[in-house]
Amino acid sequence: MAGFNVFLFLFCCISVWAQAQVTFITPEGNAPHAIVLNHAISDADTLLLTPRSDWKKVTLRFVLKDVDTIPLGSTVLRDSVFMVHYPDHGYRWAGSYPDYTSTGPSMHGLAFGLYGLMDHVLGFKFIHARQTVYPDSLRWPGTLDYSSLPRFNKKGFHLHTQHPLELTEQLHNPDRPNAWPDVKAYIDWLARNRQNYWEFCLLRTLDMKQWQPHAKRMVDYSHERGIMAGIDLSLHMIQQRTYQLYKNWPKSWRSKETQMERNMARLFYADWDFMNVEFNTAEFVGGKDKLKTRLKKTLIATARNRYGCNIMGRKHVVSEENMVGVQADVFSASDSIDLYRGVGIHTVMMYSLEDSIAPVYENDNFHHIHRDMRKENAVREVWFYPESAYWITYDNSVPMLLMPYLSGRLSDILLCEREGVPNHLTFSSGWEWGYWTVDWSIARWSWKKTVNGKEVAPAPLDWVKEIGLGADVNEILSSQLELQKQSLIAENLLQFLCAQTITDELSLFRKQFHPRPDYTFKWLRNEATDSVVNNIENTNLPQFERFIARSKALNERLAAIHLPLADELQKQLLREYLLGLQVTTERARHRMLTVRAMVAHSKGEEQQMEAMLSEAAAIRLATVPLVREQESMYRYDKEWLFQRRHSFTSYQYGYLMPVHDLHFWNREEQQVKRNRFSPFFMSIWDIGKILGL
Repeated sequence: MAGFNVFLFLFCCISVWAQAQVTFITPEGNAPHAIVLNHAISDADTLLLTPRSDWKKVTLRFVLKDVDTIPLGSTVLRDSVFMVHYPDHGYRWAGSYPDYTSTGPSMHGLAFGLYGLMDHVLGFKFIHARQTVYPDSLRWPGTLDYSSLPRFNKKGFHLHTQHPLELTEQLHNPDRPNAWPDVKAYIDWLARNRQNYWEFCLLRTLDMKQWQPHAKRMVDYSHERGIMAGIDLSLHMIQQRTYQLYKNWPKSWRSKETQMERNMARLFYADWDFMNVEFNTAEFVGGKDKLKTRLKKTLIATARNRYGCNIMGRKHVVSEENMVGVQADVFSASDSIDLYRGVGIHTVMMYSLEDSIAPVYENDNFHHIHRDMRKENAVREVWFYPESAYWITYDNSVPMLLMPYLSGRLSDILLCEREGVPNHLTFSSGWEWGYWTVDWSIARWSWKKTVNGKEVAPAPLDWVKEIGLGADVNEILSSQLELQKQSLIAENLLQFLCAQTITDELSLFRKQFHPRPDYTFKWLRNEATDSVVNNIENTNLPQFERFIARSKALNERLAAIHLPLADELQKQLLREYLLGLQVTTERARHRMLTVRAMVAHSKGEEQQMEAMLSEAAAIRLATVPLVREQESMYRYDKEWLFQRRHSFTSYQYGYLMPVHDLHFWNREEQQVKRNRFSPFFMSIWDIGKILGL
C-alpha cells in the first residue's frame, strides 16, 4: 500500500555504461512498475552519449520511498469524487558531485525525475518528437537540491486526428511508412516531458483487423513508459468521419446496445485506459436526452465492468442556449453511474478562461465555461481541456503565429492549479509554424520546479530562455506577445485576420466559430452603411496600421540579432519563429488591403478597389518564398504535409496544404474582385464528407 516505507538502498540492479561514465543504481527486488524506470534509464543512457564533450564519472541512485499497490487506472474515492488512480509522482534530487540521489514515491516518479534532471539540470530540451536540443557540454553541479511536483495528477495531450495532422495516418495505418517509429517517438516525447496521458480521435475509415495489433502495440508501449492511453470516439457523431459505437438503420438493424458491445469488444483488443466519448450528433446539435441517458448506462457499465476502462465526456464551449436541441450533454449529479464519468471542460483557440473577450462559438467570453468547471469539480473528475492550436481557418492554416496561446495557456494552468482542478488535457492541432513551442511549454508548465528550496515561477516565454536564445530575443518576443494581445484580442483584429468558415458564408445556418464581424463581407462590399464604413476607416484601419508598423519593426530587430551560437539548431528554431511572425505581419497587410478594397467598392471607387487588390496580390506573391523557406524546415515529410493525397480524414490533403500557396489569401482577393462570396467558391472543403451527409 502507499505509505509502506521501503527506502531500498539498492545494490542488486547496477548497470554501468562506460562511455557516458554514468552508473545507475536502481531499487532492488520486484518493485511495481519497475519497467517504467528501466525504460527511462535505457533512454537516458542513449541520450547521454550524444553531447560533444567527455562526461565525468557520476553515480545516480534511485530510492523508492513508498510502494503503491493500487492498480493503475482503477477508481478511487477522493473527497467524495470518483477519481482514476495514477500514483503520486513528484520527485527530489539531492547530493554532491559525483553522487546524486533521486527519491520518489513511485517508479513513475523516479522515471520522471530522471527526465527532469536531464531537462532542468543537464540542459537537454525535448522540444519536439523529432527534435531534441542537446547541451554543448555537461556541467554536473557541485551540490544539487532540485525537486519537482506535478500541478496535475494526469496531464497530457489529445491529438485531434479528425484533421490530417503529422501523425493522423501513422496512428490509423500500421502500413504507412515509418508508422510505428513515428508513434513511438511521440510516446517517448511524452515520457521525456513527464506527461502521463495521451489520446487521439479514432476514425471509422480504418481497417479494424489491420489496426488492432497496431493499437495494442501503442497502448502496451505507453504503459511500459508510465503513460495512460485513450481513444476519442462517439456514440453516433456523423461529422468528420468520427468512429461511431453504433449506426442507424439502414446501415444496421441491430439494437444500439448490441452494436456498442460488439464494437467495444473489437476496440479492446488493446487495453485502453480511457474512452473519451462524444454524445452529440454534431457540434451545435443537442437533444435526444432520453436515448443518451439509456446508452450512457450501457457504455459506462460495459467499459468499466468488462474492460476496466474509464469513460470521459466533454462540456462543449457552445453554451446550452446556442445548441440546436435541448442541451449539450447529459452530466448528472444524481445518477450514480454517471458520477464515474469524467468530464473535459473544453475551450478553444488562444483565449483564456478569464479573458473578458473570447468572441468564438457564439460566446462573448468563456466565463460560463469557468463556472461549469467549478460546478463539475465538486461532483466528478474534471480535466481542463484547452487548445494549443486551431486548424481549419484560424491560425496554422492561414497561417498566423499567434503568441497569446502561450500566455493564455499558462494563465489557465495556474488558475486550474489554484482551484484544485486535478487533470489537464491539451487539444493539439499541429506543431509547425512555431506551434511546437506551445505544446512543449504546456508540458513543462504542468510541473512546478523548486531549486535550492525556492520555487521557480513560470513565464509565457520560458521556451526562449530554455533553448538559449538570450535576453535580447526574449525582450523582442515579449513585446510581440503584448502587441498581439492588445491588437488581436483586445481590439479584436482577429475578426478580420481569420479566414472565413463555411458557416460564415451560409445565410441559413450562420453559426459563428471564430472571431468575425457582425456583418458579412459580401454585405460590406456591396451594401455597407456609412456608419460601418466610417468605423472601419476611423477605427479598424488605424488599428491595422499600428499593428503592422509595430510588428514589422519588432521583426526587423529580431532579424538583426546575430546569435553567438555554435549550434545551428538554435539558429534554425529562431528563424522558424521569425518567419512565422513575418508571415503574420504580411497577413495583416494583405487583409487590410482587401478590407480597404471592399470599402472602396461600397463607396463606388472602382479604381481604388483594383489598386488595393493588385497590391494585395503582390504581397501574397512576395510572401510565398517565406512559406517555401518554412516548408524546408518541416520536421515530417513536407510533401505529405501539404500535398493533396488520400487521408483517413474528411480532408484529402495534409493539414498545411492551405498554407502552401496561401490559398485563403488568394481566395479573399478573388471574392472581392468577382463578388463571389458563396461557401462553394474556390472551396477546398468537401462539405458533404465533413458534415457526414
